[in-house]
Amino acid sequence: DPGRVYPIPDVMTGLAEVIEATTPPGSGIVVNPPVYPPFRFRFGFYGRRIIDAPLTRDETGRYDLDPAAIEAALSQPGAAAYVLCSPHNPTGNVWSARQLEMVADLCQRHGATLLVDEIHAPLVLPGARFVPFASLRHEMAGHAFVFTSASKGWNIPGLKCGLAIAGTDRGAALLEERWEALVAAHLGVLAYVAAFT
Repeated sequence: DPGRVYPIPDVMTGLAEVIEATTPPGSGIVVNPPVYPPFRFRFGFYGRRIIDAPLTRDETGRYDLDPAAIEAALSQPGAAAYVLCSPHNPTGNVWSARQLEMVADLCQRHGATLLVDEIHAPLVLPGARFVPFASLRHEMAGHAFVFTSASKGWNIPGLKCGLAIAGTDRGAALLEERWEALVAAHLGVLAYVAAFT
């Protein structure tokens, strides 16, 4: 729904603001290391802590999501949200619909807020198929917050714009309430329109 798509200054700020709005201080935020390093300190500025659900590696060195590690992380006291990189940063893994549904099932079962960082979607290599989280036929697809940006694919991060997509009217209201922290740069908005069209 285009009415639930909001320009934001960047994906990291959007993630942090939604985490602050949806989780109490001291909450645990689940991530899948190796992961984008700023997750480790940025959420700490908001009084949250990181809970690791490490990716596994097979004999070829390829990374994968570990359902048991995610389950264990979401089961920890105070675990309140899960930030999923899809495609994953820095491994480049492009998750399948089945893997995304597994994450959705676990977050739904544990009542965790799900935030999906899709910032690297425009850079998926030939042979890989990116599955937008919001395209899933899963209840959590309508409750998650999805974030994306043209900053990686078109190398324009300095223009200060990203996109936050709310799955529900309640999520959209949350983004609107935090508009002062989520104002995108005008030039960035114009550049993103050009990039995505």
